Amino acid sequence: MKTLINRCFFVLIVFALLIPNAARSEMGKELTKAVYLVKSGDHKLAIKFCNQVLENNPQSLQAHYIKGFAYFKLQDYEQAIESFDKTIELEPAYADAFYYRGICKRQSGKLWGAFTDLRKANSLNPEGTKSSLFKEVVKALF
Repeated sequence: MKTLINRCFFVLIVFALLIPNAARSEMGKELTKAVYLVKSGDHKLAIKFCNQVLENNPQSLQAHYIKGFAYFKLQDYEQAIESFDKTIELEPAYADAFYYRGICKRQSGKLWGAFTDLRKANSLNPEGTKSSLFKEVVKALF
């Protein structure tokens, strides 16, 4: 599980680094801070920084994803699901968003929704690190 969390932080950091240079002003700084805060365990403050980005850019894929992940870490699964819903709306092929939304649904007792999201995540990235976890989760679900 620790390896999975470390890989998630890596994905978050990559997102922060991939923001186009023109948009790296305040939005980039806020997202970089949010990634750092999630990694250091200050999830509530990370959400605050994501919300600041979303006030100026409601279509920020990275802000929605980081916010969802922070809510996931806080075990506020309903809020996390909402953030991952928006992430998926903006990028329908985002495997990690499907994966974490599926885990949140599982934790919320929404087993069929969890299964469909995890299956979708696996189909979008069958060679990814989470594909073996998908099989484990499916076994645990049923």
